Amino acid sequence: MKMLKVFSGLIIIIACAPLQSEDQFDIYLVRHSEKIANAKDPSLTQQGQLRSQWLAAFFKSKNIDCLYSSDYNRTRETAAYISKSINVDMSLYDARNLQIIADKLTIDKRSCIVVGHSNTTPDLARLLKANDVPDIDEREYSLFYKVSVAKSQTKFEILKSQLKTKD
Repeated sequence: MKMLKVFSGLIIIIACAPLQSEDQFDIYLVRHSEKIANAKDPSLTQQGQLRSQWLAAFFKSKNIDCLYSSDYNRTRETAAYISKSINVDMSLYDARNLQIIADKLTIDKRSCIVVGHSNTTPDLARLLKANDVPDIDEREYSLFYKVSVAKSQTKFEILKSQLKTKD
């Protein structure tokens, strides 16, 4: 009987131990890949599909728990490549109200990818308390951001896809 009490006490201690993911998580903010010019709600170009495949391969080795996309063809298509690669379903968010997704990411404390736009991606990084976030030029598709949160400290990095672009 005495042995049983000690053993059950160990189970409680293990079950109550904090998980590392609650203390540390990464949020990747990705602008959609190259889009067809001069189209309403455009899809990806062939180059955009290649870049999306590169992103999918990049994220495959990361421990990603969630994937969000704004509700536009180009972002959903970019996210679809990533979703298939990491085996995580895509959820939609409203790109016109970034505070909602920023709050969700901060509260959930999970490693996620958010696919957005040249004008929303830097703004979302700023809402996540990243400092000195540069804007993304409309013609730039290779940059994406990593916001790392560890014990309430935020670290911001600019990453670049290694896909060679057509000149």
